[in-house]
Amino acid sequence: MPRPARLGGFAASLLAAAAAVLVGAAPALAVPPTPDFTGVPVEGYTDQAPYLCQTSDPHRFGVEGLRELLLDAYPASRPGATWAPCDTHSPTSEHHAGRAFDWHPGEAGAEPSSAAKADGDEVTRWILATVDGTPHMRLRRLGIRYMIWANQIWTASTRTWQQYQDCSGTNGDPTTCHRDHVHFSFGAAGADGDTSWWNGRPDPTLPRRPLCVPVPGDWDGNGSTTAGVACLNQHRIAWRGRNAHSAGGAEVSGDYGNWDPCVPLSGDWNGDGRFSAGVACKSGINISFRLSNEFDGSPSYPAFNFGNSNSCTPITGDWDGNGTTTVGVACKDGIRIEYSLINAHAAGSPSYPPFGFGNANSCRPVTGDWDGNGTTTVGVACKDGIRIEHSLNNAHAAGSPSYPPFGFGNANSCRPVTGDWDGNGTTTVGVACVDGIDLRWDLNNQQSSGGVAYTPFRFGNGASYQPTTGWGGPTWPTWPENI
Repeated sequence: MPRPARLGGFAASLLAAAAAVLVGAAPALAVPPTPDFTGVPVEGYTDQAPYLCQTSDPHRFGVEGLRELLLDAYPASRPGATWAPCDTHSPTSEHHAGRAFDWHPGEAGAEPSSAAKADGDEVTRWILATVDGTPHMRLRRLGIRYMIWANQIWTASTRTWQQYQDCSGTNGDPTTCHRDHVHFSFGAAGADGDTSWWNGRPDPTLPRRPLCVPVPGDWDGNGSTTAGVACLNQHRIAWRGRNAHSAGGAEVSGDYGNWDPCVPLSGDWNGDGRFSAGVACKSGINISFRLSNEFDGSPSYPAFNFGNSNSCTPITGDWDGNGTTTVGVACKDGIRIEYSLINAHAAGSPSYPPFGFGNANSCRPVTGDWDGNGTTTVGVACKDGIRIEHSLNNAHAAGSPSYPPFGFGNANSCRPVTGDWDGNGTTTVGVACVDGIDLRWDLNNQQSSGGVAYTPFRFGNGASYQPTTGWGGPTWPTWPENI
């Protein structure tokens, strides 16, 4: 199974692997880092999850997250299967549900070299180690149910290594006996990344953080906005972009920004037509913007403050129509939303007089080029019973909506998104909805109610996502859950 494309870190791994071919085995970067879990309760041992057959790869966050950790720590290692069709492997394989991962420390299908065997032993010891007096802490926080390696199996029920089938020594096939790879099987929560390893917080009574939030963008610069998500990855933000209105793997990905206390933003910061990553972070009473023209590395511009983090939420747009995205803030001002916009990647006064549009108690700000004139303006998506009602404004000024307000999407399960889905120059609305463990994207190509313009598709992990938060109210905005 090929490893999904990544920028920066993935390229570094490829270079390390290439160097290993030329000068011998590349040294491991040691085991992956362990987050600081001070004050975060550890889970119990994982129970067996019911058998599940998925007809396509669900791209489960916890499974893919561990895969990336191991591939980054051991650049010469290789990824094996995560999901597999239901007519392959054993009849009840966790691979059928995408709840398993095979990691090859050496060559697939071959007996392991001494270096590969040492790496496999090191990783399994790391998973099972007692940390700060807690037995098997990493296994429990990752939600791993069992491991198979080098003729043996370790399960959460027995908590010891036992012989696997009739495998011993070099008896049997190295793949069947798991001498060429370590097999990790996860419980449901571990597979979906809904465990303390990925989203641990000191106070378990606080609302669950979303694993992935929708952040659409024009990732390939072809003029059409497509789906994207920003996901929690060991307290960092992992970016994944799709270049088509269909389910599938990420075609653009990387790691940029800290999850807490930051929220992800996407935009064409340098005007080259291609969206990239950014974050807006709570810095005392200020919002600090850190923008990148890639998906990895350091900010492309000096960090700058704009807006009050106690009453404002960040927004983005091409406010002056010059082809470059800049930032702004939408702030709670009594019962109204007040907008302040700036045309530079720097601190300063608003580029236009602040103006009000929308009700802060029931609405969420959205932005787009609603009339196709090249300039981004604002709008609101408001909770109206169970539906989302959209009101759009074509000016940087207070006033009535430029189009009749219209409904699109379910306010109880969906979050509004906007984009130029068909590449015609005009921004329209859509919704990203929790559908089981997935985010389902429903997109609309008109400024009115109606059916979806494309077959709804799934992209991103919706487990623990709370689209109903942030509709306004006394805690507006709930920083940083206002994303």
